[in-house]
Amino acid sequence: SITPSDVESIKGAHQFVWESETGHDKDHDWSVRLAREYYDHLYKELALVDLESINIDGSIGLRWRTKDEVVNGKGSVVCGSLACSSQAVNTLEVPFRYQEHGVEKTELVKVKVCSPCAKMILSSSVQST
Repeated sequence: SITPSDVESIKGAHQFVWESETGHDKDHDWSVRLAREYYDHLYKELALVDLESINIDGSIGLRWRTKDEVVNGKGSVVCGSLACSSQAVNTLEVPFRYQEHGVEKTELVKVKVCSPCAKMILSSSVQST
């Protein structure tokens, strides 16, 4: 089972997108290896969207789906916005700009969302919180 200190270690070493083999070898410390192991268990074909901050500063958050979310259809047959449960979804590819460990990065990410959520995403700056 995962402990609160494990969660903090994963958060500290987390990367939205990892290089192909980074974090797998024994040269990295335990927290990097743990974060990479967590990342390897995520489903990265489609992302989920957190639109909570969109009306405050125009930003959105993205994260990969877990196994339970994949099984339940979240982000594939059910809208990928965390606060929405619409089943009428469309696929979008959005450029996601974010900072990670002090480095600015951009990734092209696929999301499946309903029309109202898509309009909010497309009108935002499409940046992480």
